[in-house]
Amino acid sequence: MPYLTNIGTRGRIRIENKSGVGSRGYHIFRINNVVVCRWGGVQVKPGRTIVWSGRPQEKKYRHRNDVAAKLFVEKRLKKLQLPHEGYDKLPVGQKIW
Repeated sequence: MPYLTNIGTRGRIRIENKSGVGSRGYHIFRINNVVVCRWGGVQVKPGRTIVWSGRPQEKKYRHRNDVAAKLFVEKRLKKLQLPHEGYDKLPVGQKIW
């Protein structure tokens, strides 16, 4: 499932690291009818590898069926990619380690 990042000063969350540039990561996936959302600070390492800077926070949402969980994921992705949120999808195959 998608990994999203917010690097720089875009979005409503402006947490700065040592270099003065804020970076946030978000990962959303589902297992049957349970949707798992993880978010936290990220660092960009050499070779454009993105890693969590600490242990990410996690929230689980339980739904009645798979269809409801799938709709929840779609709605959450649309919300995160709004201009005031500032998250962008990572290319397919790239992960936050």
